Amino acid sequence: MESEVRNYELTYVIPGSFTDNEAAQVKTEIDVLLKKHKAEVVSTEDWGRRPLAYTIAREGKKHTEGLYTHLVLRMSADHASPLDRDMFLSSKVIRHLLLVVESVETASEAK
Repeated sequence: MESEVRNYELTYVIPGSFTDNEAAQVKTEIDVLLKKHKAEVVSTEDWGRRPLAYTIAREGKKHTEGLYTHLVLRMSADHASPLDRDMFLSSKVIRHLLLVVESVETASEAK
């Protein structure tokens, strides 16, 4: 039996040193993870390349800037924890944050 379907926000950061092709490849890998955990993508926003608030050391490299992506998702609560773990284990994601949101404002409602 599946648990309640909820809305989530997922924001992740990949190294700013990645080329456009490498960033696209990571986004494809994230899409595969989302399909694996039966998450429906409601909206996607690329926030672009930004400096990090502090240096992040990951896999022997020090990162000072990152490429930010923000997603709004719908998925079963049972799949949230495994998705969070898989994002943590991804070697190409230097930081991520998965949050439950009460309501999702669509672009048409914002106007």
